[in-house]
Amino acid sequence: MVLPEAIVTGYLTEIWGQGRVDRAPLYIDDRYEMGELGRGPDAASTNVRRFRDAFPDLAVEVVDVIAQGSRVAVWMRMSGTHRGEFRGHPGTGRFAAWDEVGFFTVEGGRIVAGRFLADMFGLRKALGVVPPTLR
Repeated sequence: MVLPEAIVTGYLTEIWGQGRVDRAPLYIDDRYEMGELGRGPDAASTNVRRFRDAFPDLAVEVVDVIAQGSRVAVWMRMSGTHRGEFRGHPGTGRFAAWDEVGFFTVEGGRIVAGRFLADMFGLRKALGVVPPTLR
């Protein structure tokens, strides 16, 4: 039996860090909700592709993992060079690094739920897309 934390860290390093979205069905359950993108591995893959289109050299470092039963919390450090459109902002060519925390639920060997908190202000500031009044 593969531990829930191994499934989550595998997903983060292989799918997000290496961009191997073809392997998403190994990690993501059909119940996994991605808002307007839909559900399941295809929706998760679309999300990863969008992010990696904006940051083609995206790197994911798993800093810390806490697991209790089927629940897994992960602190990760993301970094990459902003080359493509990201949330309405064209590529800036700037390198950015930001922290993110993810809370996952794993059932039956796959991720069924995930919620995330990311330092989007810090990311936007690094990209130079924060309005001057907020700096």
